[in-house]
Amino acid sequence: MTGWLATIGAAWAADVVVQDTVELEAALDTAEAGDVIHLGAGVWYLPKQIDAEVTLVGAGSTATTVMTRGRIESFAPLTFEDLELDTTASNLEAVLAHAFLTLRNVDVVLPKTAFDGISCLAGCLLEDVAFTGEGTQPGAVWAKGGPLTLRRVTLDGFASVAPVIDLYGAGALTLEDVTLTGVDSVYQLVHRLASGPSSLVRVRAACTTTDKPAVRLVGAVTMEAVAIDTAAGVAIEVEGDLDLRHGTIRSAGDVTVETTGDLALWSSVIGRSVDVGGTLSGGYDLFEVPPVPAGLVGSLTGDAALEGGPCELPVPSDGSPVVDAGDPAEVDRDGSRSDIGATGGPEGFPLDGTGTTVPGGTTPGGAVDLDRDGYPAGEDCDDADPGVHPGAEEDVGGADRDCDGWTDPAGPFLPRCAVGDAREGLLWLLALVAVRRRSVR
Repeated sequence: MTGWLATIGAAWAADVVVQDTVELEAALDTAEAGDVIHLGAGVWYLPKQIDAEVTLVGAGSTATTVMTRGRIESFAPLTFEDLELDTTASNLEAVLAHAFLTLRNVDVVLPKTAFDGISCLAGCLLEDVAFTGEGTQPGAVWAKGGPLTLRRVTLDGFASVAPVIDLYGAGALTLEDVTLTGVDSVYQLVHRLASGPSSLVRVRAACTTTDKPAVRLVGAVTMEAVAIDTAAGVAIEVEGDLDLRHGTIRSAGDVTVETTGDLALWSSVIGRSVDVGGTLSGGYDLFEVPPVPAGLVGSLTGDAALEGGPCELPVPSDGSPVVDAGDPAEVDRDGSRSDIGATGGPEGFPLDGTGTTVPGGTTPGGAVDLDRDGYPAGEDCDDADPGVHPGAEEDVGGADRDCDGWTDPAGPFLPRCAVGDAREGLLWLLALVAVRRRSVR
């Protein structure tokens, strides 16, 4: 729908608030394209088929639960937002979407079935989604077409007899801030069958086991700040070219990364060796088991000295050879040379979901201090600038550098968090006073 047709469609779309399942089914039966149906707190039951292009919005994943009486099959673009999707009663897929499917702020409880949890025939987008399950089931997400995009998605604590994230078509595969913990699969964690572009950024697979390569992709692949630790023989297998930067990749076999095409390897920790069908380039890597393959400038061998508990992202310990040893063309947020590994670059993996990245320093108490100025992130109002911290010298007319909530050391103090520009507001006030004086005269 484009142009004036889209405008007319949007004008007819409605917000509908339903009180019970009967009203929900009636709203779905009479829905027009673009309708938004609001579900309050409680348990709701969906019909097995949805034909209209609608958005179902709950009151939050801990308040609104949508149950299925089997597989939900949609034939028009369908969106779920702010709810829990409990599909344990299904003996087929949780959702079979013939048109584009979107999930935002949704907790998905996977069924124990012979089919994948979410099946997308025309592409899907998942943002802020958490998958959990019990027992053994096929994968969590399967897409026949594309694109397949996952952002801020977690998959935790279930066993799979198929690839966990699986794309069959040639569309784009995009994974950003995706975490798999405690997931066991007899196939791959991430897999695509047909050649196409794939981008994995801040993807973490911890406490996972696979019988095949943890990640197997076909086509041109880019990876940034990816951390994989698997008992499989090969961690990453690419039928094509791979550009891997700031990875921490470990496997049980002799070959950790394998490509049929070119491999560009930068600032990464590699558990063992690489097998490259094309050209190997890059540098400033660390191979835990020597030797370093020929052609990688500035690379190291030996123990990476990375620390971390079970299912935690390994971080550099004091004195680790990976600190300040990454690509000298990159710097961390504190301005120092980037480190080697998934936590080492300016786009390092977020430790706590707040966007805080590592490395960076720590305070004597062990708190994160990215700019190494001695003040932890909770006290430091700009932990990316070592010149900003409590007690710093304030700039007249500049930013709040001493974190006291004011921008100037003297004179008319202006709140740092004022809405809009406080000085502009002051000019408007003076202008109004001038006009008022003019009118009085």
